[in-house]
Amino acid sequence: MATVYAVVGGTAYNLTDGTVCYFMGQDGLGMTPLHRLRERGAQQHGETDLGFRLDPRQFTLLFGINASSLSDLWDKRATLLNYFRPHDSGTLAVRLALDNGATRQIDAVYVGALQMPTADRQGFFQRVAVNLEAPYPVLYDPTEQEVTWALAALDNLTFPIAFDIVFGSGVISETETIAYIGTWDSFPIIEITGPLNGPVVTNETTGDVLDLSGYNVAAGETVTIDTRYGYKSVVNNFGTNLIDELTEDSDLATFRLVAPVPPNTSRDNLVNVVGAGAVAAQTQIKLRYYLWYVGT
Repeated sequence: MATVYAVVGGTAYNLTDGTVCYFMGQDGLGMTPLHRLRERGAQQHGETDLGFRLDPRQFTLLFGINASSLSDLWDKRATLLNYFRPHDSGTLAVRLALDNGATRQIDAVYVGALQMPTADRQGFFQRVAVNLEAPYPVLYDPTEQEVTWALAALDNLTFPIAFDIVFGSGVISETETIAYIGTWDSFPIIEITGPLNGPVVTNETTGDVLDLSGYNVAAGETVTIDTRYGYKSVVNNFGTNLIDELTEDSDLATFRLVAPVPPNTSRDNLVNVVGAGAVAAQTQIKLRYYLWYVGT
């Protein structure tokens, strides 16, 4: 049986070891729900499938409170109610440590149950169900992944090197191969710390580009490009909105790391960074992402 945690405000609380309750089962965390997009012409038999969109996921967790007394039962009930009480979106998550060693997490909000009727109680044992909804229905591994590009000091370079560099010019042009093993695409956060002139980030696997070729990132400045849906933005550490600095042909809406196509379990995303005016030990480009999964 998986170990389940309620993650509230970033702190994980064990819901399996009996301190508060025992985990008894779940429903709704398999394949993510979706709906198909279709259209039909005036003379068309059947319909034309235009793809799909994921729908919010509703799922249920079942727990058992095993108390030593009525006083202990009321205390544990109160604790469980506090973990799952209505929160603003982004405050609550459910984490599952699975029996195969994998960890999956899903951000959720409370939508029902937790009524704890007397009919579900026997002595000091209370059976408890909680209904949750995940507006974004995909699960993820909560361990953040990170890839870094940096200009090495010239006296530290070892030959042969795997990327092109022009001596004396501070030019960085490097491609990192990210072997992505999730089953759903990941929308990363990219941080560019200057100095770096005209940075361009390209996922050569998809052709998507984030082009800031008309902007120079100053020393001491960090420009953060957030590609996540609902957070898409380009801002520096001084709070300046730089989204207009992206060229019109940039792909902020679609830039992502793409998941492998079955039966493959990994897919190489070749991400290239180009810029000039880089300074060793100062200039850095960092790409942060999670591994996302359609279900568990």
